Amino acid sequence: MTASTHLHDRGQSKKAAASAWVGSALEYYDFFIYATAAALVFPQVFFPSSNPQTAII
Repeated sequence: MTASTHLHDRGQSKKAAASAWVGSALEYYDFFIYATAAALVFPQVFFPSSNPQTAII
């Protein structure tokens, strides 16, 4: 393995790690937004006239 190949592999590893981190951060953000909407918005949208505790369950 030459020095330039080794540096290229290291650069690819850093890109892959950064891409994985960004993807995971977006996925957790998406989950947080959906979970918040599921608790606060969806019960009023789908069960407007029922008991609030029943709508959350």
